[in-house]
Amino acid sequence: MRQVTTVALDQNFGNMSRFSSHYRRLFGESPSQTIRAARMTFHAAEQD
Repeated sequence: MRQVTTVALDQNFGNMSRFSSHYRRLFGESPSQTIRAARMTFHAAEQD
């Protein structure tokens, strides 16, 4: 999984706050919320 900072820089966001605001507008949640949900899904799948 790529780091959020790497993705932001790849997309020419020099400011993480600006990236987070843009991400929240697009997806309705913060990048950290998306990461947390993905980790929970991954760990749940591992247990099956």
